[in-house]
Amino acid sequence: MWSTYRHPKTTYNLCIKDRLQVYHTLINFYANLQKKVNDFLEQKRLQFTRFYFLNDSQFLDLLMRVNTHRDINVYINLLFSGA
Repeated sequence: MWSTYRHPKTTYNLCIKDRLQVYHTLINFYANLQKKVNDFLEQKRLQFTRFYFLNDSQFLDLLMRVNTHRDINVYINLLFSGA
């Protein structure tokens, strides 16, 4: 993919042999990855329904903060009203 970075014009990159197949493979890979992330988040939300009050990026940040023992107080007001 270095050539794509060096030559960002689409027409140049599509003329390279099998480049279109590489792009389709990457698109399928990222679509599959996104589906797995959404399934993971849904599984966690089913365990504790208050997580539905967070959007996906907030929820991922919360999960990262918990795993690194960082402060999660920024999300308490979103999870519990009046807290």
